[in-house]
Amino acid sequence: MNTLVSVCRRTVLPTAIVLAMSTVAAHAQSTSIWLEAECGSVGSLWNRPSDASASNGQYVTIQPGNNSTASAPTNAAGFITFPLSVGQGGTYRLFARVLGPTPDDDSFWVRMDGGSWVMWNNWFTTAWTWRQFPNTFNLGAGSHTLTFAFREDGARLDKINVTTATTAPTGTGSPAGNCAGATLSVSPPTLDLGAAANSIGTFNIASNTSWTVTDNQPWLSASPASGSNNATVTVTAQANTATSPRTALVTASATGAPAQTVTVTQRGSGDGACTAPPTPPFSSLPTDPFLPDPFTFFDGTPVRTQAQWTCRRAEIASLAQQFEYGDKPATPASATTATFSGNTLAVTVTANGRTISFNASITYPSTGSAPFPAVIGVGGSSLNNSALAGLGVAVINFPNNEIAQQNNQSSRGVGKFYDMFGSGHSAGAMMAWAWGVSRLIDALEKTPAARIDTARLGATGCSRNGKGALVVGAFDDRIKLTIPQESGSGGSGTWRVSDWMLSQGQQTQTLSEIVNENVWFRSNFNQFSSAATKLPFDHHSLVGLVAPRAILIIDNDILWLGPQSSWSGANAAHTIWQALGVPDRMGYSLTTGHTHCAFPASQQTEVNAYVQKFLVGGGTGNTNIMRNDPGVNFDQAMWVDWMVPVLQ
Repeated sequence: MNTLVSVCRRTVLPTAIVLAMSTVAAHAQSTSIWLEAECGSVGSLWNRPSDASASNGQYVTIQPGNNSTASAPTNAAGFITFPLSVGQGGTYRLFARVLGPTPDDDSFWVRMDGGSWVMWNNWFTTAWTWRQFPNTFNLGAGSHTLTFAFREDGARLDKINVTTATTAPTGTGSPAGNCAGATLSVSPPTLDLGAAANSIGTFNIASNTSWTVTDNQPWLSASPASGSNNATVTVTAQANTATSPRTALVTASATGAPAQTVTVTQRGSGDGACTAPPTPPFSSLPTDPFLPDPFTFFDGTPVRTQAQWTCRRAEIASLAQQFEYGDKPATPASATTATFSGNTLAVTVTANGRTISFNASITYPSTGSAPFPAVIGVGGSSLNNSALAGLGVAVINFPNNEIAQQNNQSSRGVGKFYDMFGSGHSAGAMMAWAWGVSRLIDALEKTPAARIDTARLGATGCSRNGKGALVVGAFDDRIKLTIPQESGSGGSGTWRVSDWMLSQGQQTQTLSEIVNENVWFRSNFNQFSSAATKLPFDHHSLVGLVAPRAILIIDNDILWLGPQSSWSGANAAHTIWQALGVPDRMGYSLTTGHTHCAFPASQQTEVNAYVQKFLVGGGTGNTNIMRNDPGVNFDQAMWVDWMVPVLQ
């Protein structure tokens, strides 16, 4: 890399991560401050891998794909900041124990006391080595702040020595005083779940180190299964069809700290099981100009517990099928078989007295190890698939148009789904696709040769296929991460807000237009063409069907897509994750300046964070994302007339 040391003026005063300092006398004439880079709350874009040859067994490195070579990053999540205090003023040098595996992975940005960023480059070394920073610091007695920021991914930082000495340390240097012993605690220690399938509960982990979570019952799953520092863990139970309750034990473990347990009790089917409510006729639906309250059952009963949310979620799903999407057939996994050859999965489904087949191609990453996490692209993926491969994620191409055509109105009832269930089936094209993806997952679960980890599956699609990806994620809990891209009305957009936008002279797609364009919805959804306010739900609630699993909505400031409609719906939907105690699992990103479905590089960091945290596992990137570059308005008073509870 370039041998010059360059300086870049600071543009943002960031918040920072704080690591404690210890100061020791190296000898009578020098003072040294020793720091383990990994022992504090490191910025969320950094990873802390283990390495037996590193001091204290760990080091820090920026997550793959994060590079800022021209100037220092402005995102504080890419910083590591060290406040320090010196008792005597003087000239101080900075040494760091670093490893740069290639000449393109050997640099950081460094500054002292919020001053100019200095590029520290060309210390390439394939083994841990102490390198001297080229500048010295004239520090007065008192407090100072040293900040590191990423420049090239792959550069590794193990330990820091700020000293008046002129010679580099050797070995791992002197012990650092900023690494406290490992701590681990959980709260609450008990959870009570409903009997229905997909009943959920959450508990919090407080820790200063990496940890894992396990459970002792096959009917219970915990997510995430691993992480570091503080986090919220969600447990999800299968249906308890027995009349008596059952219990499971969830154990959180961390090296150097006592294991902690959470006792999970799931009620029996005679105690609190969800029952499908009777579906009201269109004529009896009341008019509601607000976005309907996701925390109130159709009969007016409030939702105040996580077990009740499970039942409310089932009610919303039932209403959505009855009025908008059509029914998703309950096809058992035993109906699906598969063969695998040449990176193609051949799926065969026999049900309803008929048989259909379709193929799904799989593109494998060049990194990572099998079985791989995977993103299922409805009609293909319009994300940066090379970046996904770089994260160790496979991409599966689902042939949605084969399952249900979407050319125009003449496509109604055409496709392999309708060959099996009849051209008059209530399901619109999107629900037919969702059924097809579920059969694809059944096939993957039965085909180890495909080398796909079915516990780590995502779904994506753009535009009309983005609408479909949302339905896929909403109606199959095996999808752990949903990324609908520029899905517009009928996707992330809300029908009520879109109608209002059109009334204000904004030419955006509305319910009355879309039902005449294509066959994505059930045929009688057109009864709401001039009555969107009679819908007992809106798309903020349909997005909420994904909760508490993860979703990242990617949008583009194109008027036809209804950016204000989607932004309003995203804010309303986010309250569901907020009520469940996992707000970092729902993100929204609205950008400008690119053509439809041309994924911009500016959203890559957000996708990386979600993919690494919820598919790859172990990611610590920032997923608290509510991004609105054009600044479109969300008028909460106009659209929300309900309160957000804390679901117990």
